[in-house]
Amino acid sequence: MNSASAAPSPRRSTCQLAGAKQLSFADLHDQTILSPRGIGFWEQIYQHRIPGSRILYQKHAHDYSELVNYSILPYFTTNLTQLDDNRGADLPQNRLTIPLTDQVAQQKFYACFLRENQRRLTSLIQQLQDQWAKVD
Repeated sequence: MNSASAAPSPRRSTCQLAGAKQLSFADLHDQTILSPRGIGFWEQIYQHRIPGSRILYQKHAHDYSELVNYSILPYFTTNLTQLDDNRGADLPQNRLTIPLTDQVAQQKFYACFLRENQRRLTSLIQQLQDQWAKVD
């Protein structure tokens, strides 16, 4: 299961988001939010669920990391982001991660493969399940 969260900056005491225990997409209306580009269906969810927000998409992982670490803008992350060496390694440690409660923010993933490839893929699937268990 992949769960989306918003991470507002605690450095800005006027940020209404920072004090929340949980958020919904509706709470993010009119916010400017950082997000990596190329995140598949998440981009469509953001556009549909928070059309009044300004999502600043960043194509390059380094640029995204710089903006996330040196700005006070909130950013989107998931429980799987930290498993991605390109995007998860440089996330700031001083940010609050606040879960999104909308049902659409909870996504299930399935692996489909040919039966003849099961033996080859069993180890990879087990590694993925072990990694996900660490962040769930």
